[in-house]
Amino acid sequence: MIVYIAGPMRGHDFHNFPAFHDTADSLAMLGHFPFDPAQRDLDEGFDPAHTIEEQSFDLAAALRCDLAFIVTVADGVVVLDGWKTSRGASLEVEVARACGKPIFTLTGDNLIPINLGEW
Repeated sequence: MIVYIAGPMRGHDFHNFPAFHDTADSLAMLGHFPFDPAQRDLDEGFDPAHTIEEQSFDLAAALRCDLAFIVTVADGVVVLDGWKTSRGASLEVEVARACGKPIFTLTGDNLIPINLGEW
């Protein structure tokens, strides 16, 4: 399954990139094809040791890429802890839901579907 990883970045040490990378590695070992937006940001030159404001990072362009991937490629979204308090991750989940795509959490070696109900 092709999955997008959604989670909080701002306000976390190194923008929470280690959690994104660890999740991507775990998903790949389980045979899935993860899209790790933290890795994409690194590939675009983002330095997680600095704030967005300290860099010439185009947050709007990154979000356009993320949402396009969710809409056109992803079979589902895997959320990291704290996603509900992240404006970006919440938006990504809502877009996936609008497209009828499932939302999961990774627990151990299992993707667990999340029933968001009226969230």
